Amino acid sequence: MEELVTEEMLWDRIPEVEGAERASTYYELSARIYARGQYDEALALAETACDIYDQLGGAAPSEGVAQAYSAIGYNLNQLERMDEAATAMSKAVKILRENKSPIALELACTLGEWWYTSKKYDEVISTMNECAQEHLVDGNEIGAANDLHLIGCAQRELKKYDEAVESFFEARRLFKKNKDFEFLVDIETRMAKVMRLQNREAEAVEIERRLKSVTEAMEEEKED
Repeated sequence: MEELVTEEMLWDRIPEVEGAERASTYYELSARIYARGQYDEALALAETACDIYDQLGGAAPSEGVAQAYSAIGYNLNQLERMDEAATAMSKAVKILRENKSPIALELACTLGEWWYTSKKYDEVISTMNECAQEHLVDGNEIGAANDLHLIGCAQRELKKYDEAVESFFEARRLFKKNKDFEFLVDIETRMAKVMRLQNREAEAVEIERRLKSVTEAMEEEKED
């Protein structure tokens, strides 16, 4: 069995190592302390790791740099510093995408949600459009539907109602194709609201009629 590395051992290691190994140690400490909910301290450690990687320049391992930026992002998110969190995570995603990392897509989806919380709706659309394309290439239609749903919400906030309806329609098509009825109900509800904003009352009423049928079908399925 590998030796269990304690937090105390990590602190003891810092004076003994340099460069990327030193940065990695700070990152590991940050992860341990993040898990305890001490986000200010964990943030400072992740930032120290990032500073060391910056000093290494091109010699810094890209995966380590991305990990440090994502750690900064997660801690800032917990501290409700959303703009800064999204900016840090965007740097991590950029590095991971350049290196074709399999976790890039997952972090990009998280980034899109953070941009939405920060009310940076153009960034939401840009980020999630890329995610939707990647999900479709991977054959993950539910993932793409979720992406399109968030895109539609961002377009609605920007008052781009025609584009929002189009995104919601495509998300609905994918959810329906894969029998995800709960999300389908959510999409239909949002579409009806957008159509009312466009003074498309008859279409909104038709969607709500269809929505009632879906809801009743879901209730019957639960009873069975």
